[in-house]
Amino acid sequence: MLIAQLTDTHVMLPGTSRFFMGDTFAHLRRAVAFINRLAPAPDAAVVTGDLADTGNPQEYERVRAALLALRCPAYVIPGNHDRRSALRAAFEPDGYLPRGDGPLHYAVDRFPVRIVGFDSIRPGFSGGAASDESLAWLEATLASEAERPTLLCMHHPPFRTGMHYMDALGFVGLSNLGAVLARNRHVRLIVSGHVHRTVRSECGGIPARTARSTAPQVVPELFERRPFWIRRERPSVTLHAWDSAAGGFVSRDLTVERR
Repeated sequence: MLIAQLTDTHVMLPGTSRFFMGDTFAHLRRAVAFINRLAPAPDAAVVTGDLADTGNPQEYERVRAALLALRCPAYVIPGNHDRRSALRAAFEPDGYLPRGDGPLHYAVDRFPVRIVGFDSIRPGFSGGAASDESLAWLEATLASEAERPTLLCMHHPPFRTGMHYMDALGFVGLSNLGAVLARNRHVRLIVSGHVHRTVRSECGGIPARTARSTAPQVVPELFERRPFWIRRERPSVTLHAWDSAAGGFVSRDLTVERR
């Protein structure tokens, strides 16, 4: 099974830009077209948060329009720039998001690898969170399919990245999340976004990694207290290939080709 990851698309309203991001909608469309040209084609795509830049409903309409061009199903989770209600309204027709006004957790069981989306946002804050209620949902969901290899998707990386201005935002409940994952080793990989860079680590003994953005990338000042900044680079996508013989994922980042 091959899964494409898009993250931090930061789609804005037409004619809007900030921080040298340029036309983020055009960046996303280029990334989608690039994925559609891949051979073999991905079986599914996951979008790990910050779909919209401000959470405006029209931004989600643009994101959804771009993702509908994919030749595989796409599954989204919110990031700290997103608004749950607007995201839910835009993507509810796809049928996998829960109803109501709570966190947007879900599980997709139609593939050889189970895809679990975990909503790690903390409304009003930029950092991540894993509440007791969310962790109870995650533990029960993982336990229900304990023999199936699982890909866990969230926005905030469940580990320290070494990027001070990102780590300073925090992750409430991170140690408890690690404890849940340590009891569910059939989770074979945790993928996230948020930092606009590739960083690899682990959580609960399970490999974890972030991915580069379809929007411009964050300058990685590792373990240095320097100001947050971004630079304009070409959009990126990440591929995660499930190797059933080895029982793990092989991941690689791809820079979107100019066309």
